[in-house]
Formats: sequence, structure tokens, C-alpha cells
Amino acid sequence: AAPASAREEPSSMCGPCGGLPLGRRSQLGLLGSVAAAPAAARAEGPSGLVKVDPSRCVDCAGVGYVDCITCRGSGQFKMLGFKEADNGSMYQFVECPDCNGVGQHLCSRCSGTGLPSSKLKGFLRDPSFKKVLYRLKRQKISVETLPKIQEEVRQALEDVKRRKAEELAEV
Repeated sequence: AAPASAREEPSSMCGPCGGLPLGRRSQLGLLGSVAAAPAAARAEGPSGLVKVDPSRCVDCAGVGYVDCITCRGSGQFKMLGFKEADNGSMYQFVECPDCNGVGQHLCSRCSGTGLPSSKLKGFLRDPSFKKVLYRLKRQKISVETLPKIQEEVRQALEDVKRRKAEELAEV
């Protein structure tokens, strides 16, 4: 057995935050998840808590797309290539295999509409969203076709607001 002075007990509290200590991988995962959130979705309030706009998607902040994690939004992927050269190995940049060089992916949470998932589920049952629902189910959606879909979502939202205002006026 090692002498007591050689053994050190791990600290039960984290230095910077006073919480439980995390392993290096856990800390990196937490840092990456906060840094990956869109700026509009992670604006800090006066209390230091993250405020989220309830009228927008949490993942993409209402934009409809998120940056590719593999290439970090650049569209280029750094790959280690081996060539018979003086220095042995070299890096080469190739088109990102995940986003095909675009640098962005369609938001998987809101399907590119920018709506929060709670509203999206309810609105897709609404007759005004018939065109949007057809597009989401039948047609291929990409970053290029996203503006047209978002315009249809805006029109459908205006129809819903107008219809609700008419219903309130009747009562």
C-alpha cells in the first residue's frame, strides 16, 4: 500500500463553479453544446441564465438551418493525406462529407420552419399549413429551398392569426 501522503483524494467540488467535478470529456461536451447554440438562442440575461425566445426554434433560433458540426460551417474538411514527400504526411482540405460543402444542415428539430416544436406540432394539423405539410413530407428540403418554405410558413401563420381574430370578433 502506498503511504497516505502519496495518495491524494480527488476534490469533491469543482474550483470555478463550486459544483461536482467533471472529467475532461464531460467538460468539453458541455462547452461544445453551449458554444454550438445559435447566438440568438443563448443570449444571457441579467441573472446569468440562458433565455430562449419561445416563438423560435431552440436549435436554430428561427433561422431554419444550423452550422455543420464536422466542418464548423466552413464546408471544408481537413484530412490527413499520406504522400511520398520529404515531410512525410500533409493535410489536405476536401469538401465536407456531411454537408457536401454547404457548411449548414437543415434544422432537424423544426424541419427548417423556424417554429418551436410545441407550436409546429399544433400548426401542422391546421388547414392553413396544408402546403407546408405537403412540402415537408413529399419534397426534398435543402438550404437552397429554405426561403420558399419559410415564406409559406409566414403566410400560414398570418392566416391563422387572421382567422383567430375573426373568431374573437364574432364572439
